[in-house]
Amino acid sequence: MSPDIKNAFSAIPTIAGFEFQIYYYLKTLLSLKPEEEASLELHDDVALEDSEKISYFQLKHSITGKSKNLTNRDCDLWKTLHIWVKVIQSKGTLEDQKKWISKSKFVLITNKDTDHNDLIDLIRQYLKTDTDTEKKWNEIENYVSEQANKENSKGNGESQEDKPSKVTSYANTLDKFDLKRELLSSVEVITQSVEELFKEISDILRYSKHVSESRVSVLTEILFGRLIDSFKDTILKGMCSKFTGKSFDEHFGSIFRQYRCQKFITMPFPSIGTDLNKYFSSTFIKQLVDIGDYAVKDNNIVSTITQRLSFENDYNTSKQDISIDEQQAFEKDIHLNWENHFEHYNGCLSDESCEQDIKKSAKDILYQIRNSKVNFVGEVLNIESVYGCYYYFSDGDHPTIGWRSDWKEKYNGEDFRQNGL
Repeated sequence: MSPDIKNAFSAIPTIAGFEFQIYYYLKTLLSLKPEEEASLELHDDVALEDSEKISYFQLKHSITGKSKNLTNRDCDLWKTLHIWVKVIQSKGTLEDQKKWISKSKFVLITNKDTDHNDLIDLIRQYLKTDTDTEKKWNEIENYVSEQANKENSKGNGESQEDKPSKVTSYANTLDKFDLKRELLSSVEVITQSVEELFKEISDILRYSKHVSESRVSVLTEILFGRLIDSFKDTILKGMCSKFTGKSFDEHFGSIFRQYRCQKFITMPFPSIGTDLNKYFSSTFIKQLVDIGDYAVKDNNIVSTITQRLSFENDYNTSKQDISIDEQQAFEKDIHLNWENHFEHYNGCLSDESCEQDIKKSAKDILYQIRNSKVNFVGEVLNIESVYGCYYYFSDGDHPTIGWRSDWKEKYNGEDFRQNGL
């Protein structure tokens, strides 16, 4: 799919690159050992260090995705090498620089295809063999020198994006660097698409954090959101973000434990916005309106709708990890509790009962229901989930719960026992 960007000053590429960087940082954090530390925007885009070595990760993301090649004159590659050279040169004497490189690893992560990049091919061939190493190194040196002395013209077949003049300058920095052999011996270039990155995160959550497959996607979103939220105390104050294996567990470990152990998971729910008209035709709203309940008053309607939708979202996720028998037992308990209150408060009504009495009994039922404890496979639901639960079962084309004595006729309701409960 080609990008749909018509604004030359669009921030979409920047936003996409930032998200790619954060997800990679999240993946690194999820794999941390207790003695390791991962950081964002401290040593590099992302860095991973222990007592012996630091790995520096430059993240380069293109919105065209893997379908685009990392060309021989691609600015992403040459600028990255230029940056690393400058960092190394800031470390003191030549001997200090050499010592620093020996404790470092330099990794370029890109979502572009690197299979046809000549420099990367030469580096890979040089690193994977013990024979003809001098010959292979000379090929690298000659190639870098060739790129450094390339004419600064745009008539060499490269695209405008490759920016030949800048690439020549970046290549010249590397060509003149005394320790380029040591640097390029510590360089790795990895192609990773966004989809592959998500797959890695999912595998870590499933097989290392022992989170069930049905919850992995939601947990990934929650962790990403929590990580972004943590930036208010770091990135937004001009400081780097960093965690050790221990501090990451202190900040995020409870989330993993919740998603591993709890049967009923309450998940963040997006704002429903201000256009509420589409919800007013919902059966559960009609039922509340027809008894004059406070939940559909102007200042309560948004939270009422959110409770209903949130419960459905949470329930559909949570029931994937329980048996059919457990699900049916939960729903049966909900309906039997409702039925008990329904029969109690409507028992005094007759065909001649006035509208005022019908509404009063309905409100009494709902009041008691809202104050009921609801257990989901042994876990007590919070009060908002309880509200949302009863709204959920009182909704739809054929609700199985109602508040008025005449709810079945008014809302096309049906007996819950018809569903085999």
